[in-house]
Parts: sequence; structure tokens; C-alpha cells
Amino acid sequence: MKNDLILTKTVKGKKFLYQVFDSENHLISKRLSGRDYVACTMNGKYYFGRLDLVLKGDHLREVNYYREMTLETFETYKARHLRYSNAEPTLEHFAELQEHNANQFAALLTIAVL
Repeated sequence: MKNDLILTKTVKGKKFLYQVFDSENHLISKRLSGRDYVACTMNGKYYFGRLDLVLKGDHLREVNYYREMTLETFETYKARHLRYSNAEPTLEHFAELQEHNANQFAALLTIAVL
């Protein structure tokens, strides 16, 4: 997948406005902060002050979580689901959840760099 994201940094008083745009110039996410960042995830959840912080700490934990969830089988999901709910899980709900997990995984791995 080609990374066509653009991360911009604009001075706003004593802070910086960071904005992530796609290739068609649609705003995807933004953050106003006094910190100096060099990169962020596509969804704007994680911002990085240095590139060597990508895939470290909380970012790595969340990437690993969504990677595991996208690899989960319906049988594993069903067993996990039944521990917390009496409702029988459906294949349709599982498919929706897998699509969500895959989108989150991709968003966490798509990095915009200044």
C-alpha cells in the first residue's frame, strides 16, 4: 500500500498545529500541541518526537493487539465472546469486527512523516 499521507506543521502562537492530509488533500486528523513531533500514525492517535520511537511502547503494544485480532479465527472469537456474553456471536458480526481490526491495524502502521 502506497503511503500518500502529508503531515504539516504550522505555528499557532506558542504551539504547533499538526495536520494529516491524504493525497486528495482531505484532512484525516489534527493535533494542537506545544511538543515538537516528526511523525504520526494515519489516524493521529500516536505522534512521535523521533522516528526511532515508532513501534515502541504503547504503539507497539496496540499494533501487536490488532495484528493478533486480525489473525483470530471465528472459533477463537466465539469462545472469547461467550465468556462475556450469553448472546450467540454471528459470523456477520465477526466479519465486521475483523474489518474494523484490519482498518485499525493499517492505520497504526501507516506513518506520516514531516
